[in-house]
Amino acid sequence: RPPPLIYPLAHVNDIHVDRLALDGDGVGRLAGPGTHAGETAFVPYSLPDEDVRARLVLQKQRFSRWIPVGITKASPDRVEPPCPYHFKPGMGGAWCGGCNWQHIPTDVQLRMKGKLLEETLQRIGGIPNPPMNPPVNSPEVWRYRNKVQVPFGRAGNRPIAGFFAPGSHTIVEFEDCLIQSTPSVELVRYVRAFAERNGWKPYEEEGGRGWIRHLLVRTNADGRALMAVITTNPTFPEKERFLQEIGNRFPFVAGILQNIQPAKTNVILGDRWLPLWGVDHLDENMLGLTVSYGAGSFFQVNKAAADKLYALAISELRATPESNVIDLYCGVGVLTLLAAKICKSALGIESVRAAIVDA
Repeated sequence: RPPPLIYPLAHVNDIHVDRLALDGDGVGRLAGPGTHAGETAFVPYSLPDEDVRARLVLQKQRFSRWIPVGITKASPDRVEPPCPYHFKPGMGGAWCGGCNWQHIPTDVQLRMKGKLLEETLQRIGGIPNPPMNPPVNSPEVWRYRNKVQVPFGRAGNRPIAGFFAPGSHTIVEFEDCLIQSTPSVELVRYVRAFAERNGWKPYEEEGGRGWIRHLLVRTNADGRALMAVITTNPTFPEKERFLQEIGNRFPFVAGILQNIQPAKTNVILGDRWLPLWGVDHLDENMLGLTVSYGAGSFFQVNKAAADKLYALAISELRATPESNVIDLYCGVGVLTLLAAKICKSALGIESVRAAIVDA
């Protein structure tokens, strides 16, 4: 059952969607008559050339934001989102904010993203006719994410875990997520059940009470997983039972950590890491490199797409044995190390100390 309605009830208007904004929202004009007739309106979960009946959720001086309650004229590109937690026009409860384009087929998404890039180069970059290569699609469009951070909260006396509804900190629980790896989803479900059975107290933003804040899971292409429980303090109720059950039930888990985040903040990770069991890094093969990264280091969340991205970047670099390459914001150093194979020197620069250690 979905959580109660989190957006205020307000008046409804008809909107014709002309184009997409950079974040994927539809952009149109309010139909008249009325005070705001002709005003710019942003409508997520809509497509160009659609007529939508929408409910107001935010009114600013020069624009407004709306949520569709019905599609009067649907685009021929619109499809039914396969995920039951994704928004559908007319939903009465909260929906998952984990993704927002499942109503658009993959090939259409690719075309629209290319168009958005072209329009941005024209409007903001001042390039009248930017040269555009065809967009390159990800080899995987489902189950591709190798990292998930799931917040914990409370529903009555029961701990819950899921993704936030858009524009809120209302948690929408899920039994599956089609863009996350299967091992990640299995671990989220299990830790949520363990928290309920063993009385773990979820963190409460108001007052800063509670213990468990998030669960972080990273997986690699070999199906191995690294997980971290993010808590407000270094205590760990039923730690030995937790570690034993994870080890027995999930042989793909390579390591378990605890991250301490005591601050009253929306920043997920704190500075302190406690190893609990197993390894504290995962290995991944990237274009012939074996790279190692920890739970808190940046790493591309779509490994298959990252392989194509990095291969293209190195090709376009056109480095020679006499070149000196500087890789800014290098993360764990994949591009730096790839460039180092073909140039005189490669220098990676990164502000996150743990990532440099990994590199």
